[in-house]
Amino acid sequence: MIAQADKLFEAVVSDAPEGLVGTMTVEVYDPSDGAGVVAPTANGIAEVKPGTYRAYLLVPEAGTYRIRWTTPDGDTAEEELTVSSSFVPPPGEGKYPTVDEVGAILRARTQDEHDDEIGTFNESTRPTAGEVENMIRNAGGVVYSRIGSVEDDVLTCSNAGDIRDQARYMVALLAAMLVELSYFPEQIDANRSAFEYYRELWNDQMTTLIDAASECRTGEVEPDAGEGQPGNASWAFPKDAGGMVGWQTRW
Repeated sequence: MIAQADKLFEAVVSDAPEGLVGTMTVEVYDPSDGAGVVAPTANGIAEVKPGTYRAYLLVPEAGTYRIRWTTPDGDTAEEELTVSSSFVPPPGEGKYPTVDEVGAILRARTQDEHDDEIGTFNESTRPTAGEVENMIRNAGGVVYSRIGSVEDDVLTCSNAGDIRDQARYMVALLAAMLVELSYFPEQIDANRSAFEYYRELWNDQMTTLIDAASECRTGEVEPDAGEGQPGNASWAFPKDAGGMVGWQTRW
């Protein structure tokens, strides 16, 4: 797991026994000397689905640590944690959007403690900038695992730049959906969230993007159009006329 120093991040453990809220603990320690960085605590742990638990933690300094979950019976589960001094996208191919780009999609969610809409996420918003960065990392892993490599030596068609830009947008869109699912699930159920619109847009454009990247890698770089007919190659993305970006509805 990758996190940013002095920013909240989401830690998750799965396949654990059910019903351990209040008794299971989570901690962060330095494996080099065993020193505690985040003391064992049961506070703030939620069982998001049977046997899966979530906690939000904060590590003040960059370094390599371990997260340890402990059940009342003494069973443990551990995961390596890399904490950087600034946000670093996970290793891999492709481009990752900024928190500001996700904020442009979820503008109505970028309200501070005074309910002022600020247009991006920071430490006064819910979710915070650090939490959105975690969503971006998770979304990037999904998008680039589905479309494959988008490196310069792989995507060589004339439309490669458009494909990379679309991939970046799809990461931002999926991150926005994860924010809605994680922080406003009750509004989704009540049809008071833009989530379903985002999902429809995601489903439509993700198929197009997968086809586009595949065609670009195999050299199919020009639309196969008849005389007087528009090109219909899958990489002919529709122009972004705004879509859900700047969604203004306040709930």
